[in-house]
Amino acid sequence: PYIFVPEPAAEMASQLMDGCVSAVARTPAQVLLSRTPTPEMPAGSLEPLGMFTSTGRDDGRQQVTAYFRELHEDLGAVSWTHPDLQPFLEETYRRLYFPREIRPVTACDEADAPGSVLSAGMDRRLGQATLRPIWPGSDRRENLAAHIELLRGEGMSSILFELDLGCAWQAGFAPDLADLGFSPRLILPHAGEGDLLLFELQRETP
Repeated sequence: PYIFVPEPAAEMASQLMDGCVSAVARTPAQVLLSRTPTPEMPAGSLEPLGMFTSTGRDDGRQQVTAYFRELHEDLGAVSWTHPDLQPFLEETYRRLYFPREIRPVTACDEADAPGSVLSAGMDRRLGQATLRPIWPGSDRRENLAAHIELLRGEGMSSILFELDLGCAWQAGFAPDLADLGFSPRLILPHAGEGDLLLFELQRETP
């Protein structure tokens, strides 16, 4: 829930959050996620996941905390990952007490098609874009670099990348993401086929 009145009452925010949690808890949804909460979110209503950088309309960069709330018992899941990302996943899962079986993927290029496919979602108000892999390919690095250049040209000052840990083939993007300046920031539990690992572009593309 979002409140857009000039002086929101704390009681109203609390009631809206309680109503939201109650409604979503009656669905099969495993978790409730809030990637970009407003300052009116009641303290303690959700648990922190981690932080990433957001750019507002005034071009000011600020650290934003993403939050979650588990609605049903987490019975565990499998997370496929490139070996380079395994230490980050192990530390994050340990901190958040998520029961996960981490399976490293070492042969990521064996069946690659010539051309990879990415999707891009843009929030022009925030100057933020989110890339997602649709299909693997041997041109991953070139395709990523081209998307970054295009998004920069569109005025996107914050570029994110979502890697689905429930899809083993997506692990192959990890080395290219690191090479182009992306860093893993936080995990969004049960947000895709498995957990989503959110990367943030930390520097300009070479």
